[in-house]
Amino acid sequence: MYLDLERFKYINDTLGHPIGDELLKQFAKKLRALLDVRYFIARISADEFLILCPNIFYPTVVNVAETMVSAFDEPFLINDYRIPVSLNLGISIFPEDGDDGTTLLKHADSALHWAQKDKHNRYRIFTSTMDITSYKRFTLESDLRNSLDLHQFDLYYQPKVDLLTNQIVGAEALIRWNHPEWGLISPTEFIPLAEEIGVMRQIDHWIEETSCRQIRLGRTRDCLNSRSPSI
Repeated sequence: MYLDLERFKYINDTLGHPIGDELLKQFAKKLRALLDVRYFIARISADEFLILCPNIFYPTVVNVAETMVSAFDEPFLINDYRIPVSLNLGISIFPEDGDDGTTLLKHADSALHWAQKDKHNRYRIFTSTMDITSYKRFTLESDLRNSLDLHQFDLYYQPKVDLLTNQIVGAEALIRWNHPEWGLISPTEFIPLAEEIGVMRQIDHWIEETSCRQIRLGRTRDCLNSRSPSI
């Protein structure tokens, strides 16, 4: 199991490192008391813990995860501060999800990322789909930085029709990313990544520049009495 505390950096920055350190101590103490003595617990970074649970099976894993999630509903009291703590859990199971420590840890980390994104379920058990999705996200994020230079974007124009006259009065420019490995990528998938890595401004500029150039070249013919770029 791969575990992290939500908003720990915010607590550290707001209340100070001594409070953050004490919170970690109290959290670890409660975690140790909660779990079977056979389970090995290690802190592997500021707010991340690794838990090894030997010789247990799927139903028990689910029970342990649900117990851990619900056990930390009550806030910790530190120096008169009531500090709420939520945790996320990513789980991988031997041998289904890997037969060595490196693979199991990687898959538990993938499951943890899914748990962090899921507002309704604070623990997730690894599936092969997660691994594919994580790989796809990694490649898209890496390739997005060079996609403009490699001319991988296209604009598609959707006509706007006046229902009273049945005439085309304009068009909406829709961007698509033609990725060499994953094919045509919709903006709902790549725009959040572009915003995260800071290339959205360049993409916006490309849309404006390209749509204006295509208007001048007459590619859009009668569609572009007016046009509105869209992503």
